[in-house]
Amino acid sequence: MADAAPAPVTGARAKLTFRVALYLFVFLAGTLVLSIGVALAFGPGLFGQAGLAGASVVGPAGVLIAAVTSGAAGATTWLFLHWERRPWSTVGLDRRAGWMAELAAGIGLGAALMAAITALEIGTGWYRFDGTVPAVAAVRDLGFGLVVYAAVAFGEELVTRGYVLQRLAEGWGRGWATVLSSLIFGLLHIGNPGSGPIPILGIFMAGLMLAQAYWSSGRLWLPIGLHWAWNYFQGPVFGFPVSGTGASGLLRLVPVGPEPLTGGSFGPEASLIGAGACLVGFIVLVRSRVAARV
Repeated sequence: MADAAPAPVTGARAKLTFRVALYLFVFLAGTLVLSIGVALAFGPGLFGQAGLAGASVVGPAGVLIAAVTSGAAGATTWLFLHWERRPWSTVGLDRRAGWMAELAAGIGLGAALMAAITALEIGTGWYRFDGTVPAVAAVRDLGFGLVVYAAVAFGEELVTRGYVLQRLAEGWGRGWATVLSSLIFGLLHIGNPGSGPIPILGIFMAGLMLAQAYWSSGRLWLPIGLHWAWNYFQGPVFGFPVSGTGASGLLRLVPVGPEPLTGGSFGPEASLIGAGACLVGFIVLVRSRVAARV
């Protein structure tokens, strides 16, 4: 896919920026409406319990929360694409040859980065390994986590790297679109347990990596796979908190090192180690794009 050229006219740029702001407003409003509907159907304590710091979102409540996010993302994107008379391929969703390979490549990269983070955190003693969880609980959490984080990855990528990144690129060019969409991605996590300036900066770094995954492939499958594996291996597999929420992983890991190196209750995304992994992932994706052009 050719790089998007910025709109040459200031008015056109402002129009695209306003459209992105409107899209985000509709998405957040839709998420709120769906959340209220689910809470009325299943009880008002559903979201509060799943949202407590350290509480696991890997379970039935987590599935519902993830479904709300992805449902709002899909409905909002459909509405705006219908308004603009554009196909789904303009937000990176098409199934031409190679899409499954891109998805698999993203999963492989995300798993490798999180495995490296885990090895470093345990190897340096910044996280203490306290054993493993019982087999029945492990299988249950792996199954629920598969669904939860797949829905989260699809919904968040559709919003931030699908619609927002593409429309900002049309108005501001690829560089500014990458930075602004990553900032928006970080701010969308501001309500997470344990959130603050450092965790938001960590999510911003992850956003830069995921944006580059889009630019390296021109489609959403690579960033979706990367996003899913990053969260899934971080939480249900290795046992870290995922963006401030618990995930009941196979391993019992306890942060004992300095918070800048462990991320504390937010998880390694809020650590220097997580930021470094995002930088490594970004460089790998840039080099893979350059190699593909040679």
